[in-house]
Amino acid sequence: MIPVYKRKIAPAIVFSFLTGGLWTLFWEYLLLKNTRAVKGDPSSPTGEYLCLILVPLYSWYWLYTRGETVAREFRKRGYPVTGNGKLYLLLGIFGLAIVALAIMQHDFNSLPSAKTLSSAEEKEDKT
Repeated sequence: MIPVYKRKIAPAIVFSFLTGGLWTLFWEYLLLKNTRAVKGDPSSPTGEYLCLILVPLYSWYWLYTRGETVAREFRKRGYPVTGNGKLYLLLGIFGLAIVALAIMQHDFNSLPSAKTLSSAEEKEDKT
């Protein structure tokens, strides 16, 4: 079982628009952490995240490579996967990166996991 951040997709999209994209930055960070959890990589995603938000066009590379990584790791474990890197790249090029994020989140939400992490549960764990 893989511990991943599961989010409801519709509110994430609405919050992304209402906050002018700030929620999208947080959402991308959680997807980065999910991708590393699926790969079994315990390292910090901070460097990759900084590249994602600061380097022009890196987001297209990130969408493609992470999409391929997620699809490969899901198939290896026998989980169904909806998206792939080529689809995410095309969506990103045509300005629909938020759709790619939603598809990626849908794939993570479909994972069976022993522990589902969400901000509400994390707060309860700390108290």
